[in-house]
Amino acid sequence: TLFKNLCECFKTRLFYLCMDEAHTMGLGRRLDKEGYVPKSELLAQHMERVGKLCEKYGISPIISSDMFFRPFAPGYYTDTGEVPQEVIDRVPSMYRIMYWDYYNCEKSEQSVAKFHHMIQQHKRFHNPIMFLGGAWKWMGFAPNNAFSLYSSDFHINGCLRHGIDDISLATFGDDGSEASRF
Repeated sequence: TLFKNLCECFKTRLFYLCMDEAHTMGLGRRLDKEGYVPKSELLAQHMERVGKLCEKYGISPIISSDMFFRPFAPGYYTDTGEVPQEVIDRVPSMYRIMYWDYYNCEKSEQSVAKFHHMIQQHKRFHNPIMFLGGAWKWMGFAPNNAFSLYSSDFHINGCLRHGIDDISLATFGDDGSEASRF
């Protein structure tokens, strides 16, 4: 299995499994065969299956939070949407929850309200919360270092004000990965 191979290759047992951006989850062949099942239910079932594999191999999994929010809010970044408590209660305690936010970083009242609301919603989970910001190198041939510094300042300071000190940085390679990681 994939987990067995990962554990043979790496000493760490902390793996970011993502589980994000599955916007059409449950709407393909499964829908035709079994009928409609709410995304939150499918995600809960998937987390249970993956959790058993993680336990088998001693893995501490990290998953993205957007799939908990998208069915219940007008988009991922929101200042109004809330994840129902019954969805939160089905997240196994072994998972660390990663709030990723690369875009919401303007120092406007609306942006600050969205960020504050999202942090408060994440704190409702019974799981450790992590934050993932972005080093903007995925939009062309040159990294956008100025925007990376601007957004990092907003996100890091906001996380620290809210007591979240487990912060990571993503450097994606979308659209050909032309830009330097440095």
